[in-house]
Amino acid sequence: MGTCGPTWRRRGFALMLVVTLSLVAPGLPVSAQGEQGQIGSFRPIASFNVPGGGVAEIVSATPDGNTLVYANSGDGEIGIVDLTDPTAPTQTATIPVNGEPTSVSVVGDGSVAFAVVNTSILEEEEAPVVTPGLLYAIALPSGDVIGTREIGNGPDSLATTIIDGRLYAVIAIENQPIVVDDEGNLTDEEEPGNENDISGPGLIQIVAMDAAISEASLAATTVTNVDLPVDLLAARGLLFPEDVQPEFVDIRDGKAAVTLQENNGVAIVDVVTGTLERVFSLGIISDRPADLVEDDQISLTQSYPSDVGDEPFAGARLSDAIAWSVDGTRLYTADEGEQDFTGGRGWSIWSATGELLWDDGGQLERIAVSYGLYPEGRSDAKGIEVEGIEVGVYGKRQFAFVGSERGSFVAVYEITNNGHPRFIQVLPTGIGPEGLLTLPQRNLFVTSDEETGTISVFEGVQGMYRGNPD
Repeated sequence: MGTCGPTWRRRGFALMLVVTLSLVAPGLPVSAQGEQGQIGSFRPIASFNVPGGGVAEIVSATPDGNTLVYANSGDGEIGIVDLTDPTAPTQTATIPVNGEPTSVSVVGDGSVAFAVVNTSILEEEEAPVVTPGLLYAIALPSGDVIGTREIGNGPDSLATTIIDGRLYAVIAIENQPIVVDDEGNLTDEEEPGNENDISGPGLIQIVAMDAAISEASLAATTVTNVDLPVDLLAARGLLFPEDVQPEFVDIRDGKAAVTLQENNGVAIVDVVTGTLERVFSLGIISDRPADLVEDDQISLTQSYPSDVGDEPFAGARLSDAIAWSVDGTRLYTADEGEQDFTGGRGWSIWSATGELLWDDGGQLERIAVSYGLYPEGRSDAKGIEVEGIEVGVYGKRQFAFVGSERGSFVAVYEITNNGHPRFIQVLPTGIGPEGLLTLPQRNLFVTSDEETGTISVFEGVQGMYRGNPD
């Protein structure tokens, strides 16, 4: 069983306080600081350790927020956690899967969870064995496997929805580059566009079935591969239009937003018809102060990306996670980057049609520096590497939660009025937060922390809904 307790093991986390509006980051504009006292904060209440030292990569929950399901890619397992008492999470089931689970999603009424599993065997200096991925259907809370079906090889992200009695699973089949040497053995090269990449192009798959999930309904699924024309992707300014490499999926009102990370783009897909409605480039960020030298000194004195403009794709956002606003009119991207000197070192807001509305302009890295969370060792790579983003409404206020993988923290912003986000606080997590999950029905927020193998649980502090949200 996992155990609860503090796991803030990195850079003095045991001494770290949750940063609220009463502790405003120096150097931030007043508009980012907000009105002290109008909004409260979140606070950590528990940390669950994955049994046996495993990892927690992506996490999902039942509609009542009482049960968590997470992907343990390190051990090839899916874990089920009872969160009825959020101060004492307890693992109730472990489900072995045939490969590496990369994502999970609880569907419908919470009686079933889906998981996507990468079954290929990729060991450096050995011949790669590329096999189809698997979609698992798992009964909750028992953990019994209902059935599986084959999907494309190399799945990454998964999101689900039910529309008119049909269940739809939208899967990002990333199919990461598999670059081999002259003898056909796997190398450590991962950049797209390599002539020795044998992986084939990634794709977006939609699996549709009856919402009453059974072994028979899994066998009778309809699988649609979304048409992503190369000429259209090229015309929209994507970097590698012949290799889509989708990364992350979020669904709102029947529309799936999918990041095409290495392509520096986003695709909007109609879930029911499988039609590509729109694709747009995420572009290059404008210059912002940054530390671009790994020298054990934190100094945001360089200008990024102009000071590294000769680097390939310098300043391209290459976003990882994406989230719809609650009303489906805006998109929020975690601008992680992929290669060195790529990424926005922050996050951005877009219209549903792909117009850039706002980005943080380096503010989040300044916040990280202010609170001793800036990972100086990543200065010459991608900085704080914002990998996760999630949106939720608590009371009458909408919040964006922005996760820094390398800084091991989540920044909380209020986005109620869809204007410029207002920075609220920093939440300390375990090392390497990968998955972010809002549970407003329980007044909770959860992260799955890959490096420490923990699930961090936070609750909204009483009084956080004071004030007029309008």
